[in-house]
Amino acid sequence: KVKLILENEIRKYELFAVYEFDSSNDIFFEKGQYYRPNYLIDDYAGDVNEYYMDEYIEFVNSVKLYDTGISLKNGDKTLTLQTCMTPNNNLYEICVFKEINVEKR
Repeated sequence: KVKLILENEIRKYELFAVYEFDSSNDIFFEKGQYYRPNYLIDDYAGDVNEYYMDEYIEFVNSVKLYDTGISLKNGDKTLTLQTCMTPNNNLYEICVFKEINVEKR
């Protein structure tokens, strides 16, 4: 679990998936799942394209390293963290967390 403490609220998250991202492997870029080259401006205003989110969830489920028991559906809020795994910085470990609670402070 992760707790994100902000000025006016505390957000709690549970781990949905862990996967490895290889920046030298074109499949990640073709699928557009690590970053989104063809984004819609509305995506950054909170109006995420449903098709993209469904495709993203399907992709992460196909590459996750193990089952955490947590599921993700369209409309869920997430937090994504990454870390470098190799000295040449081509391999990253990506952790996707699902928001489970928000408390006002």
